[in-house]
Amino acid sequence: MDIVKHIKNKKTFLITTHVAPDGDAICSELAISYLLEKLGKKVFIINDNVVPDHYKFLNGIEKIKTFEEYKKEDFDAVVIVDCPTLERIGRVKDLLKEHYIINIDHHISNEDFADVSFVEPQASSSAEVIYNMYKQLGIGFNKDIATYIYIAMLTDTGSFNYSNTNGQTHNIVAELLSFGIEPYDISVKVYASKRLCDIRLLGMVLETLDVEFKGTLAYMICTKEMIDKSGSDISATENFVNYAREVKTAKVGLFIRQNTDDTNIYKVSIRTKDDISATNIANTFGGGGHIHAAGCTIKGSLKEVKKTLFKAVEKEFGRK
Repeated sequence: MDIVKHIKNKKTFLITTHVAPDGDAICSELAISYLLEKLGKKVFIINDNVVPDHYKFLNGIEKIKTFEEYKKEDFDAVVIVDCPTLERIGRVKDLLKEHYIINIDHHISNEDFADVSFVEPQASSSAEVIYNMYKQLGIGFNKDIATYIYIAMLTDTGSFNYSNTNGQTHNIVAELLSFGIEPYDISVKVYASKRLCDIRLLGMVLETLDVEFKGTLAYMICTKEMIDKSGSDISATENFVNYAREVKTAKVGLFIRQNTDDTNIYKVSIRTKDDISATNIANTFGGGGHIHAAGCTIKGSLKEVKKTLFKAVEKEFGRK
């Protein structure tokens, strides 16, 4: 995992991640930017979407700019974090020409699209992969870096509830806590600092909660109209899928969100339990992720999307 030999002849790096960035994506960007700066590199971070409000308390968050804010800075190489496919970086892909690409990821569905990939499917998060880089290079942490890695691991393991949580996860967290980070304060800022409009949107989405296949599939829908009416935005929907997953009888939980720019496109978040593979369902539509957490994008009307999606779920149920 010697990243140094792959960057020694590069001076300036563009760092980016997937559309609708979550805690792991954002914190991985900040953590790798600090590492590259410690190695004497110049970095800037450009994302397709804005940073969700509940991550704006992070020190250094002002380094992350949107695609619209890009000022045509030159760069030698690109670091893409938490992305199994190149398409997932959205409009930022338009900035890439013949640039050297480094991919840091932990998705089992990673397509190995980069010039060099650091992919660890057994890791809890992409930030854990970056944590391992720090250790290998002997670069010390500070409280900010510890906070980034902690939040990434916290959010990508569902507060240490998902199957990607293991002994190593907790060993790393124990070390991170020694830097003086406050789990309670972080929990409040990440999970209990919602805007009123975000809660109103959640209420609208919960009204759509329904089941299929004798309750083994639970799903919810979020339309552009709901987002507009609530005054919220897509960043507020990051964890909505968990409400479908929490239905006792459900083996599969789906959150189907209409794209706000092209209403004929739907983003689907998939969560599963037991031996049901979220990745298999997502792969049907060119998506991917992990065994119990994955996502994909489907084009069509809501009726068409539900029909093809439910068929893919039924097929996965049939494998067992």
